Amino acid sequence: MNDQMKQENEMMQKLLKKEKQKRKKACEKIEKLEEKVMRLEQEKRNKNLIINNVPFKKEEKTEEIVTMIIQQLGMNIDTKKLMCKRLSTKEIAPILIELPNKDMLDLIMKKTQGKGCYEAKRLWSTGG
Repeated sequence: MNDQMKQENEMMQKLLKKEKQKRKKACEKIEKLEEKVMRLEQEKRNKNLIINNVPFKKEEKTEEIVTMIIQQLGMNIDTKKLMCKRLSTKEIAPILIELPNKDMLDLIMKKTQGKGCYEAKRLWSTGG
């Protein structure tokens, strides 16, 4: 009877040890997968900037990005004129204030070196 209990105890210990090893391996796999997912998400963020579901690759020309945003908004603006800074701040700001979100304004602000955007941001914060 005592031998049988010892054998059962040993079997239970072995099973527990195997379970711990399985859990440890599973945790390691999960950690590796989480790291991979985080790395892939970071790569995706670095590769594309998503604004209003339109992917903007960083390598694209400024004019093309601004044109895409303006077309998406259905605005009638000559982007060449905008990029050449032939429009005055007073002309650009009312257009930029119409952008649906601040992210778009910030993107255009970076791409156009701020021409008209500071005025638009000021109008935006004061509510027009």
